[in-house]
Amino acid sequence: MLELYLRKDVDYIVEPWLTFKTKPLTFEFKIHQLANLDTVIHAGDGNIVAFRAHHVSGDGCPKGYLAGIWKHKSHEGGGFRGKWIAIDGLVMGHLAGEFKRTDDHGGVFAGKWWDTDGNWQGHVRGKWGYGDSPTDCADCPVRIGRFVGHFTDTEGNIRGEIAGRIGHPDDPEAVDHENHFWGKWWVHCPGTGGQ
Repeated sequence: MLELYLRKDVDYIVEPWLTFKTKPLTFEFKIHQLANLDTVIHAGDGNIVAFRAHHVSGDGCPKGYLAGIWKHKSHEGGGFRGKWIAIDGLVMGHLAGEFKRTDDHGGVFAGKWWDTDGNWQGHVRGKWGYGDSPTDCADCPVRIGRFVGHFTDTEGNIRGEIAGRIGHPDDPEAVDHENHFWGKWWVHCPGTGGQ
């Protein structure tokens, strides 16, 4: 995770940018492009690089990230487990559950989330899928899916939303294959728009 701060009391002559550089790949992003950046890029040799960023405002509305394993246990579905991460990168808790296929492109998921002490905090539910196109990254060697849903408190009240990406098995018929998921969460805050 990278945190980037810009001073509001400075008039920049040239718009600041961020450079991402590795041996096979270099990208530059202007700061305004980072506000809602969500892209996947083929890095060669079967590797991909995912960029996900969003503007962190001082509105006090909690938000952060999700990351973990998405494992196909059968052709009908599987399970997921991962971390609930604060905007500053600290692990706040965990989530785990199951997903099932409802059609050829995806299905539904449901699970629970806990704090770092293991106290149950509520449920996560939503939809997932790989869509009609082979990938969101036109030249990537693997398909990238998406998930979208919400999370609740222990009484079932919707507290906020979750959304992100899912890796896809190289062989769509593969069973017992692990992929990664990554995404973000945000709490519904009155008057802030949430994200």
